[in-house]
Amino acid sequence: MSNQVFHFSNTGISSGQRFYLKDDVSGIFVRNLKIDSNFPVLASNLVYNTGNQFVSGIKIFGANNFFSGIHVVIAGGSGNLVYENFSTVGGGSDNRITACYSTIGGGRNNTASGCFTTVGGGNVNIASGDFSMVGGGCGNIASGSYSMVGGGVINKAVGNFSTVGGGSANLTTACYSTVGGGANNSATATAYASTIGGGNSNCACGPGSTIGGGASNCISALGICATIGGGYSNCADSSNATVGGGLANRALGYNSTIGGGYLNYAFGQSSMVGGGNVNIASGACSTVGGGYNNCAVGARSIIAGGVQNCAIASTSTVGGGESNYTIGYFSTIGGGHLNIASGDYSIIGGGLRNTTSAPYSYIPGGRCSIIHREHSGSAVLGDGQPRAHTSSGENSLTLDFASGVYFARPSVFGNINFNSRPTVNGTGILLSGEAGVSLITIQDEGSSQGSASTLNFVGAGVSASVGGSTATITINGGGGRISFVSTPPTPNTVGTSGQMSLDQNYAYFCISNNNWRRSAIASW
Repeated sequence: MSNQVFHFSNTGISSGQRFYLKDDVSGIFVRNLKIDSNFPVLASNLVYNTGNQFVSGIKIFGANNFFSGIHVVIAGGSGNLVYENFSTVGGGSDNRITACYSTIGGGRNNTASGCFTTVGGGNVNIASGDFSMVGGGCGNIASGSYSMVGGGVINKAVGNFSTVGGGSANLTTACYSTVGGGANNSATATAYASTIGGGNSNCACGPGSTIGGGASNCISALGICATIGGGYSNCADSSNATVGGGLANRALGYNSTIGGGYLNYAFGQSSMVGGGNVNIASGACSTVGGGYNNCAVGARSIIAGGVQNCAIASTSTVGGGESNYTIGYFSTIGGGHLNIASGDYSIIGGGLRNTTSAPYSYIPGGRCSIIHREHSGSAVLGDGQPRAHTSSGENSLTLDFASGVYFARPSVFGNINFNSRPTVNGTGILLSGEAGVSLITIQDEGSSQGSASTLNFVGAGVSASVGGSTATITINGGGGRISFVSTPPTPNTVGTSGQMSLDQNYAYFCISNNNWRRSAIASW
């Protein structure tokens, strides 16, 4: 049968007929040929003529498969249609190729209508964009050029170079957008190069935006390069805004961040809320770490946590506690309850109902301590009684304790110097320490500077001093003066009238200047 050509016209070939071609057959020309469902045609150079068109390189298997084009392959199945050149149907049923260089692997009712498209299988899938692909699943559509739907149900990759990995009813409308999976997720037309990892009913509208997962999360068209990690009903509505997760959080400021929690808001540029509930960071570069119902209003203000705290002034800080307010610039409240720092650069460590109104003022804690507005640079340290502990003046320290103020070793080391009038409210000050170890100087206002080894109670009319070999105790009052000094070694030792001294054997008296007498001490 070498170099023979067979011609058929209006001919049907049934299963009862067999036709074999050898390699040396140059071709078979067929007009209006219908191949029986059970009849295999195997040829490397079969030519089908419909009108003036010649179709070559055809391989047809299966039943009721129809073709029109050159270099077409239908490997099996039934009811498959190929209308363009260089296309292939692997099998399945009722699949259709209407564009060149396209492939349908199998499945049912799939359509490849774009050039160089691929449908791997599944049911009622459509690859209509050039170079698009649907891997499988049901009811999926890849209509954008170079778009892809991996699988799932009723997913659509509309944007050029967009991808839907799987899931259900997901949509990528924007170019270069991606939805990994989940259900009802959408990367809209404005969401160029956006990504949704999964979850349910998430929507990315901002260019370069990302939603990792969760449900009902939304990045608006203003959310350029914004991110939502997950959670439920979170919103990122500004460029570079981020919500890590949680529920109903809103990152609305440029470069703002919310880590998580519930109903938190970051309005300010570069503001942050770490977590908690109903916290607000509205100042630029402001921060709320967590807690409940805290508000950082001032630029660069910080609230670490607590409840209902408010940092109003710029660069102010509240560490925690409840209902504390920083109103002064650069002011700080460590914690406590109902404290107010309204002076610039003022500090309240904690406690209850303390107020600093003056700049550079300080209240470490306690209760009801008050520094007045005109008392700049002052400090008040008071007890916990429910009474006012008020400042005494500018650049002053007020110690107000109902049971006194005590300085005792080893709690206090070194010298304690009062170089101006100390303010003491209460029963007094008790200074105690080991003899010969601690030197204490108390210099009252208006008296001369004592030596480093002098203890003076000038206001009370009592003084005591130690200098060299001389020890003196002086008591003034009642119209007289008594001074106790060191024991005189001779009767002519320097002394003044009224001085006296004692040792184990004698009592010494100075009856006039430099004139001493002594009396023996005996029992009776």
